[in-house]
Amino acid sequence: EMTFYPLLLRELGGGNTELGIGFSLMAFSEVPVMWFYGRIAKRFRERDLICVALAVYVVKCLSVAAAPNVTLLLLAQLLTMFSFGLLLPSAVNYINKIVDRSALVTALVLFSSSTYGVGSIVGSLAGGAIADALGVRPMMSLLCLVVAAAAAAFIVLSAGRGRQAENEV
Repeated sequence: EMTFYPLLLRELGGGNTELGIGFSLMAFSEVPVMWFYGRIAKRFRERDLICVALAVYVVKCLSVAAAPNVTLLLLAQLLTMFSFGLLLPSAVNYINKIVDRSALVTALVLFSSSTYGVGSIVGSLAGGAIADALGVRPMMSLLCLVVAAAAAAFIVLSAGRGRQAENEV
């Protein structure tokens, strides 16, 4: 979504100033959740926090895809607080709980490289092709389906694993 955010912003009439504001809102909004993550993690299971973050990603994606103007597009960036801001520390803690210590570094590297490396490459290539063929807004709408499918897959595939990890702790 971040790769194509500037294109959608321009399509809605935004300029460089709004682009800077949007990226700043994303970055600043993550800080409070990450800052207080220790307290949050004491009250909720990591798997549940990941599910919340993924649900917020879907809402953010829908909000971005449907934003009728620059102001609402910028406001949608505040959802990053509970999407990325919650997902990253929750995922790291979750991996730490479910993976054997001998494979922990490998698991964290795989998470990072698949999410921010391969995922970004594939998403950018596919998103660019779809945006060229259908337009930026339809591509963003399709992205919402992909995010929802990924969220559903995580929920289903992690259901048994989450209970097993809790029993081991």
